[in-house]
Amino acid sequence: MTQHIIFDRLESIYSELISAESIYATLIQADRFPHKRPYFKHRYFQYGTFAKNLHEEVVAVTGHKPLRNAVNEDTSIYKSIESSILEESLTVQEVDALVVKTEKKLISRYQQVLKYSELSNTTQAILESQVEELNNEWQKLRSNLQIELHKD
Repeated sequence: MTQHIIFDRLESIYSELISAESIYATLIQADRFPHKRPYFKHRYFQYGTFAKNLHEEVVAVTGHKPLRNAVNEDTSIYKSIESSILEESLTVQEVDALVVKTEKKLISRYQQVLKYSELSNTTQAILESQVEELNNEWQKLRSNLQIELHKD
């Protein structure tokens, strides 16, 4: 695999992290689900940190800055949940299920990139650390909410 393809995949994850950070910032301020504000705030800061770390690593490895909006709206994991949560009349359980499902998609995207043997050791370590943290959060959230995911 060429360095260019790896850069594209890392840029895609970076773009999703930026989208997630932005969406959680909006959800914090929207006050539609005030009891979820601590969770939204936690994820906002977590994704911001992940994006910063990944940005620095991509620049260090490739010499190129990843684009903030590298993923188009049709294929973005996070773009659709913002409008769904803010514009649709979702129940708390539907919001929880949407968040759990969306978080799982991001974990899957990380896992796809981690399959590449051409990643530098540092890049691999950063991605593994982030996906482990995401997976732990996802498991805890899914367990606490007792949400079962159904295949689409």
